[in-house]
Amino acid sequence: MKKTLLFLLITIFTNAQWSISTSERNALISIYNQSNGAQWSQTWDLTKDPYYWHGVKISNGIVIELNLSGNLLEGNFPASIFSLTNLKKLDLSSNRLSGITPDLSPLSNLTSINLSNNNFTGDIWKSFSTLTNLEEIYVGNNNCTISSTDFSGFINLKSLDISKLNIVEIPQSLSTLQNLTSLNISENKISNYSNLNLLSKLQELNLSGNSITSLPNEISSLKSLKTLNLSNNSITNFSSLNSLSSLEWLSLENNSLANIPSEISSLQNLIHLNLGRNNITGGVNILLPLENLEQLWLNHNKLKGNIPSQLLTLPKIMSISIQSNELEGSIPNNIPPIFNISNNKFTKTEIEDYLKNNSATTDFVYSPQRYDSQKTIKAALNSSASLDQDLSSSEGYQFTWFKTLDKNTNINTETYSINSVKETDFDVYTCEALFIKNDTLYNIYFSDYREPISLENAITLSTEDPKNRILAIYPNPTKDYINITNKNYKIESFSLYDIGGRLIKTTSGKESKINIGSLPSATYILNIKTSEGFQSFKIIKK
Repeated sequence: MKKTLLFLLITIFTNAQWSISTSERNALISIYNQSNGAQWSQTWDLTKDPYYWHGVKISNGIVIELNLSGNLLEGNFPASIFSLTNLKKLDLSSNRLSGITPDLSPLSNLTSINLSNNNFTGDIWKSFSTLTNLEEIYVGNNNCTISSTDFSGFINLKSLDISKLNIVEIPQSLSTLQNLTSLNISENKISNYSNLNLLSKLQELNLSGNSITSLPNEISSLKSLKTLNLSNNSITNFSSLNSLSSLEWLSLENNSLANIPSEISSLQNLIHLNLGRNNITGGVNILLPLENLEQLWLNHNKLKGNIPSQLLTLPKIMSISIQSNELEGSIPNNIPPIFNISNNKFTKTEIEDYLKNNSATTDFVYSPQRYDSQKTIKAALNSSASLDQDLSSSEGYQFTWFKTLDKNTNINTETYSINSVKETDFDVYTCEALFIKNDTLYNIYFSDYREPISLENAITLSTEDPKNRILAIYPNPTKDYINITNKNYKIESFSLYDIGGRLIKTTSGKESKINIGSLPSATYILNIKTSEGFQSFKIIKK
């Protein structure tokens, strides 16, 4: 009797140390070990109570939520999760998990599952098809297939992500779901939108990356739509936008637009508008009726001249990004609180003049800028060559020259001089001009980058001569695009991998730039397949 009592006391004391049972704590530790927890971006201190562990939510002594999104988990699906039978929400999205997704039916209490943005394989339908109490299903952007799109049994479903699953039409079964308000069906191969008009209660819709050329007429029926993502398409007909009077968030990023669609002016409730990564040259007056607009993205377009003053008159505008255009001139004092003008043609003087009058500005992004046009310099072997740029050290600049666009040459002079040119000198160069000033009113940390200079052999060589070839990338590190400089290589394709070896995206060899703006900050490997083999580059995403 005494031994039994002692055992019970020890058990009670042991369990009392933690906010959850020992079995659930052990399950969490197993998850940590199974997915390389020591290398997570937000790791766990296993000496502390699980209550304090990142992503663990506890209620009444049991784990009800596990959110480890974007935390660098590796390996297969952690099998120890099945010991957490009271889980209501499980989020393992945006990690490096791979392998076939298992049958999740033991987790019968789940109301939300998020496995998106991993490297899972197999039939994703089999993993969740029995969990008909789910309110949120996010399984897109893996390497999976889906054997069924009959979601009629998920009567509580509110949000569904089935992106990148080779779906060719809007599932008709979704029309039976009275609670469905959010649908992500991006990166598919949809050609039939006939069922879209049945989803009248949708508030969020993502159709990006579906090779759309004309906005489907069916979208006019979505009167409740507040968020619409049409990025990464090739849309030329936007007439269906006129009916979406409730729209608050719209992205037309990367649609090869030469002009801003006139239909946008009718969207009086727009708060966020993304027109980035197009070919827009002007016509911003179309946006003036948008009196509720707070955020505007016009980055990576072809705007020239002064900052469009019309945009600054929008009554509620809080944030504008016009980075990576060809703008120049003085900077108005009435720019919005968040303003990004980096990668344009503004001078140090123009930026400094603005800061003198607006020293309290906190979210004014102005560095780097670019100067000089791209050019090619030819030189013969064993001759001298001089690569120049327009800025001077007398203005307070410090210079650093880069070869192959991102390899530091440790040359810090205004001009990069080569006394006797060798074969290995034929390459692509650029120069960073750094200006630093600490003032009592304001601080400047400002860099100019000259556009690339190609040093080429003055003697015309056969394009088949491997010595007359250039294959380079820039900028590196980068926040958004990777530019590819290619001379005389026959490129077949580009493949981008994370450092865990997971394929992120592939593009054709005809591309001259690759968009990685939506990827998390990390190190990636760009694999370039040419007719002769492969070349790899390490990419740092800031």
